[in-house]
Amino acid sequence: MLDTEVALLRTHLAETRETVLADYPEKTPIAAVGNWQLLAAIEALITGDRRVAMYHYAWFRACCPEAKS
Repeated sequence: MLDTEVALLRTHLAETRETVLADYPEKTPIAAVGNWQLLAAIEALITGDRRVAMYHYAWFRACCPEAKS
């Protein structure tokens, strides 16, 4: 991955996290939580932390069951 792509991912991850936490739990769509967790899983893979990546990916799958297929 290019450094610019990693920076963009991290920016989007931070924005998504802030949005989800600001609205949680009253107005947060479950898909937004899933998106946050998927972005966090990708970021963990980039940093080489497979355990954290699997943690976030498990939450993504719990939030977005249609992604299990």
